[in-house]
Amino acid sequence: MKNSQRKTTRIEKFSKSFDNLWNRARNSWQIIGCRDSTYLNWRYVERPNIPYTIFSAGEDNPEGFIVLTIEKKNFSNVGIIVDFLYMNDTVFNALLLHALRYFISKQIDYVLCWAIKDGKEYDILCKNGFSANSFDPVKMVYKILDSGIDPSFLKNHTNWLITYGDSH
Repeated sequence: MKNSQRKTTRIEKFSKSFDNLWNRARNSWQIIGCRDSTYLNWRYVERPNIPYTIFSAGEDNPEGFIVLTIEKKNFSNVGIIVDFLYMNDTVFNALLLHALRYFISKQIDYVLCWAIKDGKEYDILCKNGFSANSFDPVKMVYKILDSGIDPSFLKNHTNWLITYGDSH
């Protein structure tokens, strides 16, 4: 794991300052689901049936966040990186390293994270010891309703940010 000096803190909820992060960071991907504070609190804070742990890089003026959970799968303790958003690769790397230290402290057997191959998150995950599995990738299906949309835009998987949290 590479060293990073970026400070990360655990947060209990997403303040309105995360709306600024959303407005700044969302342009880094062409296709991305909403990650403003209202949605994030509904999705990860107001769900009592699933315990999530949230870390922020900069709470007053956030540069990124990462959402984690732990599940029991086939007699293993599995850490799952559920969601994230970040301003730059250095922030994502810092959040990732913090998440890995957290999972190690919880005696997790392995960590899962969704990443689109050839995407920048995939590269950072691999540089930090993650390996791709041999399972088929998630198949995205879509129907174009606006004739002005170029199908090649949707077919280019590097345009998308999709996380585990987008599916569950």
